Amino acid sequence: MKRRFLHVTKLAGLTLVATVTAFTAVSDVSASMSSPWTDDTASDNNNNTARSQVSVSFQNTPVSLPLPPRMIEGTIMVPGKAVLEGYGYKLTWHAAEKRLTAEHPSKLGLVFWADRKEMEMGGKRINDLKTAPYLDKKMIWLPLRLVAEASGLSVTWDAFNRTAFVSDPHALPQFSVMTKPNDGTAASPMPLLKYMQENMNVDVRLQLADPEFYKEKTTVLFAAGDPASIMLLEDPYQYNDELLESLAVDLTKQLEAYPRLKALAGNNALGGRVINGKLYGIARPGDQHDAPFPAIRQDWLDKLNLAQPKTMDELYEVLKQFTFNDPDGNGKQDTIGLSGYTFAAGLGTLSWVEQAFTGSPDRFSMKDGKLIDHAAAPEQAQALKWLARAYRDGLVDKEFAVRTGEQTKDALSENLTGLAAMSVTEAAQLSTGQAVWVPLSGVQATSATPAIAPWKLEGNGMYIVSTMTRTDPGLMLNWLNRGYEMTEKNEWGAIAELGAADYSAINHLFGQTDMLKGNQSVAALPANVRSTYETAVAEWRKTSYADTALPQLNSFWSQGNYADLNNKLAMFKIKVIMGAATIEEWERYIAALVASEEYKLMIADIHTHLAAPAK
Repeated sequence: MKRRFLHVTKLAGLTLVATVTAFTAVSDVSASMSSPWTDDTASDNNNNTARSQVSVSFQNTPVSLPLPPRMIEGTIMVPGKAVLEGYGYKLTWHAAEKRLTAEHPSKLGLVFWADRKEMEMGGKRINDLKTAPYLDKKMIWLPLRLVAEASGLSVTWDAFNRTAFVSDPHALPQFSVMTKPNDGTAASPMPLLKYMQENMNVDVRLQLADPEFYKEKTTVLFAAGDPASIMLLEDPYQYNDELLESLAVDLTKQLEAYPRLKALAGNNALGGRVINGKLYGIARPGDQHDAPFPAIRQDWLDKLNLAQPKTMDELYEVLKQFTFNDPDGNGKQDTIGLSGYTFAAGLGTLSWVEQAFTGSPDRFSMKDGKLIDHAAAPEQAQALKWLARAYRDGLVDKEFAVRTGEQTKDALSENLTGLAAMSVTEAAQLSTGQAVWVPLSGVQATSATPAIAPWKLEGNGMYIVSTMTRTDPGLMLNWLNRGYEMTEKNEWGAIAELGAADYSAINHLFGQTDMLKGNQSVAALPANVRSTYETAVAEWRKTSYADTALPQLNSFWSQGNYADLNNKLAMFKIKVIMGAATIEEWERYIAALVASEEYKLMIADIHTHLAAPAK
C-alpha cells in the first residue's frame, strides 16, 4: 500500500517554466587563459560593440563553452578554442600574426585571423566574413555558424528564445529520460543503452533518481528549467491541470500512430492523464499490488514456534514475542517488533494499520456514490488505539516519528526488527544470511472483517514529454512504444549481453505488470521461501480498490487546498500514538473538525472537483 498524503507541493518558479530556456554549459575559465594561442597582451577591443544575450545548445556534440556566447552585428560569436577542440580539431596559435590554424584528420583545415574578415577552408580563401574574429578575455572568438557548418554540423536558430541549436546530422538522435528505480537499483545499464543505439537508433541518456526523493527531484528540475526530455511523474496528479499543460506536450495527435500508448494515456485509473480531452501523460505499466505492505521475519516466527498472524490481535501478540523473547538468540533484549517512518503529512509506512481497520488504502474513498472520509470514522480511532497501545508497550520503534526512510533501511539491515512495510523486492533483498523476510498474505482487523492488500494509488507513474525538449516527440514515442512492446512479448530475455543491471533498468523504464515475473531478487530466494511470496501475491490479487480509490484527488490537493487543516490532523494522529493525547481527545478533535466551516467547505469542494465533467 502506498498512501497519498494531503500536503502542499511548493513549485518555486514553475509559473515561468512554460517559456523554453536553453543553457550553455560553462567550464573552468582558467584553463583557457593559459592557452598558447591566446594573446596575453590583447585588450578588450570590443567594449563598445553592441552585444545581445543569446544562448547556444550543443546537441550530440561534446562542447562546453568557458564563457557565454555573444551576438555581434547579427553574428553569434563563441570562444574558438572550446568549440574547435570539442569538434576534434588540433589547434596552433601564431601570436605574431594573430592567426589560428585548426587541423582535423577527416575534415577541412581551417585558418582564422583576429580582426580580419577572412579565413581559409581547405586552403581556399574566403574574404567576405560578416563579422571578424577578435581577441577578448585572452581568447579568440569565432563565428558559430561558420565554424559549425565547416565542421559538418547544422545550426538552427530559435528567434523567439534567442537560442542557436548545434547538432551533428549524422549522429543518433539523443534525448534524456528520467525514471524512478522502483527497487532502488541505479547501476548504469551500459549494455542496454548500447543495444538501444545499435537496434533502436537512439542515444538515450538515462537518469535514475533516488526513489525516496523522486517527487521532490522532479519538482526541482522543472523549477530550474532543466527537466529530462521524457520525465516519469511518480504521481500523475501531483500537478494541477493548468500547470501540467505548461510542463507537458499535448500528445493527442502523435499518439494516433501508437494504439498501445494511446490506451495507456487515456486510462486515468492506470496513471494516464487526460485534460479537456487531450492526452498529456502515458502510464508506465505496473502491478498495482506492488506497493509497501507488512513483511515479517519468518526465521523469527520459526524460532519462536509462531504461526503467521492473520488478525491485528494476533499480530500484536507476535510483536510482543519479537520484542521480549530474544528471537535472534543473542541473549539481549535489543529487538524491535514494528519499525517504520512517517513522511509528508501522514503515518507513512505505518499507514497500513489504518487500512487494516478502515478497509481503505487512502483517507478518502467512494462507495455506492458516497464520499467517505475515513479519518472521521470510528475505525480510524480503533487504528490509533492499536498503535498507541503498541507504542506504549514498547513494540514500536520509539523513533518512528523522526526517522527518515534511509535511516529505517539502515535499521532493518541490522536485523533487529521483526515487522516493517516494504515492497516484495525490498523484502527479498533483505533476506540474506539468517534473516528471512516474507510478505504477509493479508491482515484483517478481526476475523470478521475483510483482509487488506497493498495497492498503488497512483499507479506505476506517468511519462510526459517535456515542453522544454527540442527532440521530436514522435521519435521518443516510437522508442517508448518499442520498449513497451518488447516487455509485453518478453523479448528482452533473448538479448544475451544484458545483465542484472540492464534488466533492472528495463523494469524501471518500461514497467512490470507482474511484480514476480522477471524479479531477480525473488528468483534468488530458496524455493520454499519463494513459494511464500507467490502465495501472498496470489492472495493480494483477490482484492482490488480500483472502484473505490480516488487518485484524481491528488490534483486537487496539489493546489495547496486545506494543507494546514490536514497537516494538523496528521500531527494529532502522531500525538495520540505517542501518548501526548488520548483517544477521547482525538474523538473530540474529530467532532470539532467535522463541525467546522473549513471542513465543510473542503468536503463541498471535493464533491465539486469529483463532479466536474470528465476531461
